[in-house]
Amino acid sequence: MTQNKKLEAQRIKDLRVKTIRGGKKLTQAQLAEEIGVSDEQIKRYEKNGLPESPGVRNTKAEQLAKIFGVVPEYIKGETDISDPLLYYSQLEQDRDEAMSAYYAEEKAQIARYKNLFELCGFTYEYIGNTAEYDFAKHQYDGPHKLRDKNKALRPLYLTDEELSDLITKLEEHTLFECFCISRRRRNGNG
Repeated sequence: MTQNKKLEAQRIKDLRVKTIRGGKKLTQAQLAEEIGVSDEQIKRYEKNGLPESPGVRNTKAEQLAKIFGVVPEYIKGETDISDPLLYYSQLEQDRDEAMSAYYAEEKAQIARYKNLFELCGFTYEYIGNTAEYDFAKHQYDGPHKLRDKNKALRPLYLTDEELSDLITKLEEHTLFECFCISRRRRNGNG
């Protein structure tokens, strides 16, 4: 038996023993009756954990969680937080932190694109999250907008894939140019 299954079995037993019904500890028979299984099945749960079948496992974990006033993930050993309010507030906080990190990375990526295109004489703008793009998607080939600095040419709209290909080519070109400049400086030519 895996460590997680042992933890699951122990939690079911501990929660049952801590639960009071009519002034007494909840018995295996009472618990069996509440979730619609036999006494023997409860004994197996307390010895081996919940069944392996995901559908049955999740259903039984949810039923037990309602009876014990905990989250199903606690019973299944996926978290050490049993209190539903604490668990869901922690999930929300984790989600907010992940979204914040995602948006920070997205902003950094856009800044890198702007800098790279600036070196090449273009301005870059991501319009994917703007009303301009949302309401007129049929006008644009993609959410990435490039313009020459003088605005002499019409803007170029790129898909994510086209932008990725262009970035790869520009980075290779820029690295090559930087290498050449560095080499000229080393040789006293620039």
